[in-house]
Amino acid sequence: MIKILAIDDNPDNLTVLSAMLSDAFPDSRTIKANSGKEGILMARTERPDVILLDLAMPVMDGFETCRILKNDEVLNRIPVIVLTAIKTDRQSRIKVLKIGAESFLTKPVEIAELTAQVSSMVRMKKSEDKIREENIQLEQLVQERTLKLSNELKMREETERELKSSLSALQSSKHAALNLLEDLKSENEERRRVEEEVRKLNEELELRVTERTAQLEAANKDLESFSYSISHDLQSPLRHISGFADMLASDYKENLPEEAQHFLETIIKNAKLMAVLIDDLLEFSRTSRKEILTTELDMNKVVEGARLQVVVPQDEARIDWQISDLPVIKGDYSLLLLVWINLIGNAIKYSKNRERAIIKIDCRESEHEYIFSISDNGVGFDMQYSQKLFGVFQRMHSSKGFEGTGIGLANVRNIITRHGGSVWAEAEEDKGATFYISLPRS
Repeated sequence: MIKILAIDDNPDNLTVLSAMLSDAFPDSRTIKANSGKEGILMARTERPDVILLDLAMPVMDGFETCRILKNDEVLNRIPVIVLTAIKTDRQSRIKVLKIGAESFLTKPVEIAELTAQVSSMVRMKKSEDKIREENIQLEQLVQERTLKLSNELKMREETERELKSSLSALQSSKHAALNLLEDLKSENEERRRVEEEVRKLNEELELRVTERTAQLEAANKDLESFSYSISHDLQSPLRHISGFADMLASDYKENLPEEAQHFLETIIKNAKLMAVLIDDLLEFSRTSRKEILTTELDMNKVVEGARLQVVVPQDEARIDWQISDLPVIKGDYSLLLLVWINLIGNAIKYSKNRERAIIKIDCRESEHEYIFSISDNGVGFDMQYSQKLFGVFQRMHSSKGFEGTGIGLANVRNIITRHGGSVWAEAEEDKGATFYISLPRS
């Protein structure tokens, strides 16, 4: 359920907002607050996914309310959308963005714009929360492994102490065993050799524990730095670029020459594309680190689930599907579902210029593996560039003709490789393409 906190001193505004949000998000709950002070208390109690904040309120206005929210170490991660009146001056909007608000809307609010902004902010917050949770889990895993290695080292030390104790007892009885000295001489030398080997092994183990711990800590820090950079250092400035560019287009577009308007539209378009690239890169990172949960899967159901997510009615009307009966395999449902979403989505996208698209999904078996294939009659590609297919941000076609970021097939290769399989493709320009994925039978 999506929790939305609306802060406005006008009860009528709160009623209208609540109705709009209920229609747009049936699974949402709108929490109402009549003042900035009450809104802050509600935010601390309810922990909403997004906050809608009126700017003009008595006692504590929207500026002060936003400043308190963004200075709170618990609440500052909740996205804030400021609601501004039509006559609100430009300086006020700049001020609220500098305080830390993620966006603003102009009253009266249009339902489409409100829906888009709230959806974007909720996705952003859930993505950041998920990254934070994954970092916590990774840190716990590092601590558990470090503790395990530490316990193993203690067991080695205990063994060494026991050996030393045995040697001490042997030395204390030396006078009583002089007649056995010659017989024990070789045994003592062997014992010293064993003790030296144990000492060296303990030193080597301790060094390996230290090195492995340092490597795990460094990897964890690198991962945290990467996640923070993606979720904050890149997304936050990009939101400000989009916000200021939208404000410039809204307030001054008519006063700009035609060439300047084109430049401004290019800035806004590329800022949105950058946001999509960042989201896709985060998805690629999460997929690479997600633990594989293996279960028995009916691949027919996985493919059908992917089709339901990808295919829209206008596409369904022009596509001839030819899907063979597929086997039951072992794998991770969510990851293999993502594989088929990407492969089916590509087949539809690159055959969109055909009057009748033909998409075939098939499987053949060998002694050790299943080989699945999906083919289309689309634009295809030149095989001499096939090595670029599965790289991050690598594209075979212009983004003007076919939208996309170049992350999807990289995700496919990553997931199939982690399942112990492989992925490849065959194609010919303007004659379609066939993608293959192999998965082990056991």
